[in-house]
Amino acid sequence: MLIMFAIAIPLGMARENKGVAAFTGFVGFTVFHLGINFYLTTTGILPTTDPTILKTNNIQNILGIQSIDTGILGTVIVGILVYLLHERCNTIRLPDAFDGFYKVIQENKRRLLPCPLKKQGNNWVCDMNQLETLLSQPETKILLPCNPHNPTGKV
Repeated sequence: MLIMFAIAIPLGMARENKGVAAFTGFVGFTVFHLGINFYLTTTGILPTTDPTILKTNNIQNILGIQSIDTGILGTVIVGILVYLLHERCNTIRLPDAFDGFYKVIQENKRRLLPCPLKKQGNNWVCDMNQLETLLSQPETKILLPCNPHNPTGKV
């Protein structure tokens, strides 16, 4: 049950939002083996049931996916990568009339990138250049649209 390490490493190392880190470890482990399966399929090694080919390539059935058994090393690498990516997430929040989102972002130790509205004549508009700059940062993972017409932030 190597998947436990892929879940436990980000769970133990994450400072905040540990549940998301653990679930992401599970997803990362699954995607890792799906990627290996895709590679083996496109190179013509899979699909096969020939025990000689399976043994030669160390192909095992992992979570129902035919994949190369990388052992503990592959699992630890997945766990560490998931942790490192989990800790690098930023959130963009456009200004709005609801204050509840600030607390959630702060409690999860995320960096809030402000994108204030600018006055253009008699209207307030989103500064699209500033928004594009913020969205182009590789650490930015979330854009949270919230305004009086969309109070829950659902897209």
